[in-house]
Amino acid sequence: MPHSLWVHTDGRVFVCDRENDRVQIFSSTGEYLEAWSHLTRPAELWIDAQDHVYIAEASWTEGAVNMAGRVFPETRPNKLSVRDLEGRLLASWGGPDPYVPGSFAASHSLCLDSHGDIYTGDVALTALGPSGRYGPQCHPLQKFVRIG
Repeated sequence: MPHSLWVHTDGRVFVCDRENDRVQIFSSTGEYLEAWSHLTRPAELWIDAQDHVYIAEASWTEGAVNMAGRVFPETRPNKLSVRDLEGRLLASWGGPDPYVPGSFAASHSLCLDSHGDIYTGDVALTALGPSGRYGPQCHPLQKFVRIG
């Protein structure tokens, strides 16, 4: 399930394949180059001018079945990860409680402004509504200010 894509300045096309837990990378002519398969349901991707790759990663719930019919073997929280252009993890944050600032209910969008500040969009009502966990205090939008 392609969920997002990014055409990088070098011509490569990065595709978030959410239900297969990977980002696939293609050349500008569509040739498959590689895949980063060490992710959790990547939903959105953004690459900044310093070639940092920001990825909104959705959660797994142990025993739940994804849209591809795969059963999740463990629980993993939603998070935002920052990677280099080879896919190596530089930083990440998020936690199991979607109400805590810095955590996510179901991160689905992100972007950066000219200062490097990060904005994330969450589909909290959709993700937490059926479980009964949703409340109006859950944040659908967060801003993370770049320091330094």
